[in-house]
Amino acid sequence: MILTFDIGNSHTCGGVFANNELLLQFRYDSKQIGTSDELGVFIRSVLRENNIDYKKIQKIGIASVVPSIDYTMRSTCIKYLNHQPLFLKPGIKTGIQIKTNHPNEVGADLIAGAIAAKTICPEQDLLIFDLGTATTCSYISKKGEYMGAAFAPGIKLMMDSLHSNTAKLLSIDIAKPISAIGKNTKSSIQSGIYYATLGLIEKLIEQTIKENNLTEPLTVIGTGGFSYMYNDCKIFNHLVPELVLLGIKQIGIYDNFFELGGHSLLVMRIIASVRQKMGVELTVVGVFENPKICELAIYIESVERVNVLPPILTKVRPKFIPLSFAQERLWFIDQLEGSRHFHIPIVLRFNGNINENALAASFHYLINRHEILRTTIYQVDGVAFQKVNETGAWSLLQINAQDNSEHELQIKLREMAYRPFNLETDFMIRVALFHLKNQESL
Repeated sequence: MILTFDIGNSHTCGGVFANNELLLQFRYDSKQIGTSDELGVFIRSVLRENNIDYKKIQKIGIASVVPSIDYTMRSTCIKYLNHQPLFLKPGIKTGIQIKTNHPNEVGADLIAGAIAAKTICPEQDLLIFDLGTATTCSYISKKGEYMGAAFAPGIKLMMDSLHSNTAKLLSIDIAKPISAIGKNTKSSIQSGIYYATLGLIEKLIEQTIKENNLTEPLTVIGTGGFSYMYNDCKIFNHLVPELVLLGIKQIGIYDNFFELGGHSLLVMRIIASVRQKMGVELTVVGVFENPKICELAIYIESVERVNVLPPILTKVRPKFIPLSFAQERLWFIDQLEGSRHFHIPIVLRFNGNINENALAASFHYLINRHEILRTTIYQVDGVAFQKVNETGAWSLLQINAQDNSEHELQIKLREMAYRPFNLETDFMIRVALFHLKNQESL
C-alpha cells in the first residue's frame, strides 16, 4: 500500500492506495498540526478505524506547500509508520518538464497535479484548476511540459477578506447560489464569490487557447475542495478531487531513477550535489548500480566522507584578464601559422525558405550564452590578455551564390572554412548563409 499526503495551507489531505485503487481519504487541519506524536496518533487511529494495517504501507509520498510542517510530517512518518517519506519537489524526475523561468518556485502540489493529469489524459493540452485556499491554474502541453500557472485568491479567502475588511458583511456558508443576483446579504456574497471564480476560469481557458494558438481541444481538469461547486457548469472535462494524491503516489523511494527518465548527465548532477551537501564522493557506477532512492541511501552510508573542495565563486574580473593554458596554446600557434589548425568547419544544406532573422537571432543567443565564442585576444607590451566582448558586434554573413557552379561553390566553401581568424577582432564563430537556386541554402 501507498500512503500519500497533500499538505496545503488550510488542510492536510491523506490518501491510501492499494493496486491503484484509492481505499481511503482523510483530512486534518494544517493549522492544528503540532507535535509528531499528536499527528502520528491521529494517522494511526484513522488507519485502524478503517481496518488498514499501517505495517502494510510500503512507501509514503508527500507534496507540501507549508515548509514549517515538513519536519513534523517527516518525523511522524519515521516514528509512527516506520518509513522515510519522499517529498515531491522540483528536481525529482517525474516525466514533467518544467518550462518556467524559475523551476524551483513551482509548488509540489502543482507538480503532483500535473503528473496525475498527464496519466489520466496523455498527449493532450491540459488546464488544471485547483480550487483550494488559492485558486491555481496550470497549463501542461501535450508534450508533458509544465508551461506556467496563474494564481488568484481562493473562494474561502475571498469570503474571509470580505468578512474581515467590512463592517456589516458576515462570514457565511460557502455554497452555489440560486441566482446571479442575490435577494439578501448571504445569497449576494455567495453569488459574487461563485461567479467571480467562474468568470476567472472561463477567461483563463479562453486566453490560454488564444495565446498558445491551440487548434485541438483543450482538456480542462478540476480538483480541490471547492471544485464540486462547478460540476454542473460543464467547464471541466474531468473532475478529480483526489488529483494531487494520485500524482504523489506515482513517485516513491522504491522507484527506479532511470525508469523515471534519469540519465548519465543527471547522474553527474547527483554526484556533485551529494559531494557538496554530504561530503560523500559517489561513483557513476555506484549510482547506476543503486538506481532506487532507498538503495542509494544505503550506498551513501557505506561511502567514506571526503574533504569537499570549496565552491567556485564568481569574482570581479581584473582589468587585464590572463589567458588560460588552451588560449595560450592557440595564441602561440596563431603567431606562427594562423588559426586554421583549430577550425571545425560544418556545412549544412537546407531546402525551402529560410527565416534569416530567426537564424541570426539563434546564433546571437548562442554567442551571448557562451562567452568563449565572443572572447578576443590582445597584447600589451608583448603579453597576451583576453577580452570578453558584447554580442551585438557579431553578424550573420550572407552570400549570393545562385549563379555559381558546383565547383565554384566548393571553392567558396573551402575558402570560408579555412580563412584564418583574427584573434584580436574576430568572434570565435563564423556563420555564412549561402543562397542557392530553387530555395536551397548552405
